[in-house]
Amino acid sequence: MPSIRWPDRTRRRTDICSTISERHLTAVPFSTTKLEITGEPMILANDIGAVRSLSLAPISVSANGVLVYQGVGQPTRQMVWLDRSGRQIAVAGELGEYGPPRVSPDGSRGVVAKAGPQSKNAHLWILDRSGTAQQITRGESHEGSPVWSPDGSRIAYFSQQGTANDVYVRAAQPDSKGELLVKSDARKFPTDWSHDGKYILYGQEGVGTRLDVWGFATGDRRTAPILNTVFSEGFAATSPDGKWIAYQSDQTGKNEVYIQAFDGLTSGTHRRWQVSKGGGLPRWRSDSSELFYITPDGRMMSVPIRVAADGAIEPGPPQSLFQTRPVPKSWNLYDASPDGQRFLFNMPLEWTSANPITVVTNWTEKLREE
Repeated sequence: MPSIRWPDRTRRRTDICSTISERHLTAVPFSTTKLEITGEPMILANDIGAVRSLSLAPISVSANGVLVYQGVGQPTRQMVWLDRSGRQIAVAGELGEYGPPRVSPDGSRGVVAKAGPQSKNAHLWILDRSGTAQQITRGESHEGSPVWSPDGSRIAYFSQQGTANDVYVRAAQPDSKGELLVKSDARKFPTDWSHDGKYILYGQEGVGTRLDVWGFATGDRRTAPILNTVFSEGFAATSPDGKWIAYQSDQTGKNEVYIQAFDGLTSGTHRRWQVSKGGGLPRWRSDSSELFYITPDGRMMSVPIRVAADGAIEPGPPQSLFQTRPVPKSWNLYDASPDGQRFLFNMPLEWTSANPITVVTNWTEKLREE
């Protein structure tokens, strides 16, 4: 219940409580002497919800009982394709509650988890550049964090049944059968599939740490930690040439992107290089010479990556490509096309809503006891 409002207390026997429940603005008679509900609830308006950027519901009641509210609409996110300047190229799929998108290795499609209107469980959808969307998973489980195989024929993802997120893989086509890869009591989130096909990287909630980077070897089906320090590390992505791993860490007290050598399923101390100035969610260009990340205020950043003769990483200065609408206390989820010229963004839409503000008088009359 994000919000509760009380009108004035000059009633004969009851007060009226108004609240948000399941996106409905609802009123119910309430006795302030008995401290109990005295009648049936009545829906006053639909699609009110809570504005995520403010963590508040847009309703208010004056001292004399005048009600004012503003609808925030139905789904507040849209998948869109943007070019390198931030110009919108195309809309992908309908409005919805989406998770992190991933672009296919050939750049022609995206895959993303989307929650249904009547269910909190999300399922996988494939989005093409023409704007059409095709659902490829169904059922009772909650799914998300999909990543493509190097040839674009399969998708690794998590499936939640109970409290654990286990890692599965399936063909990238409707109603294919999922194959279990990694099962444990920990919550797990796939973040990348190496370009040689040998490793699937995933974030795993650790004991004593918030998030660690783990890997699954597709050959011998072995799992092992890659980054499991006392800090929170995640969203790992291997470079297309297979030599490096980029990831996000909060070692400095805020999230930053780092690069270090990638040696498969080995952990331990490696020399690493910080490439961001306040940001996370790294993505590589297909030639391994450019890395993208996004800042908390919604700026899409680019960093040129050069390897010196002695093997050291020489990141160039971060450059801002374009500004997006940020989501406070949450990441703007995105992925980059292999050539780095297009981006698939999970874009918030609540700032663009033009829903009117509605003022209602005498609404309490319907709920007063005779």
